[in-house]
Amino acid sequence: REAIRLQEQLVTVSPEDAERHRQLAVSFNNLSAVYLGSAAEQTALCYKSALEHQQLAIASQPDNTDYVMELAATYNNLGSLQSQQQEYAAAAGSYEQAIQLQQRLLKADPSRKSYRQDLAISFNNSGLVQSRLGQTSEAEEAFGQSVAIQESLVALHPDDMALRSSLGGVYNNLGIALEEQRSYEDAALAYKN
Repeated sequence: REAIRLQEQLVTVSPEDAERHRQLAVSFNNLSAVYLGSAAEQTALCYKSALEHQQLAIASQPDNTDYVMELAATYNNLGSLQSQQQEYAAAAGSYEQAIQLQQRLLKADPSRKSYRQDLAISFNNSGLVQSRLGQTSEAEEAFGQSVAIQESLVALHPDDMALRSSLGGVYNNLGIALEEQRSYEDAALAYKN
């Protein structure tokens, strides 16, 4: 907490300094990790404070891809927390924010593997939340987008077992969504993949 207090003072002295906002956001994200699992409300407040400072950093340097990537990660983390708290509509909004930012990053550098992996994860997370909300067609679409991205990654990196495992997990989620829509043949195909 002391690091945050000192960084807040530095931000007050130099409110236009994007890197100071970024460092403060990093500290809030680090503090959220301490609270995660034991104090959901405190964790959410930390994520929201991190988002505020990340957005201020991006306002000063909108083309800084590191800032955009970190903002997307914080939205994803907030979405995960909201999902754990069964705040599914809020989680859907957080994942949508992450997806928009990650699509922007991917458009700027389509060859960057980490951008595609992060986007695939966000689509999968969005699909899980849509399923919880009973929006099965939206869930199917999100899982389908995650599958497409992950299939292209596996094609480029066939020996990456983590990618293959992740792809299998998304196919499983897609199968569940299709089964909930009573599309049993399509669900069976998804499960076989």
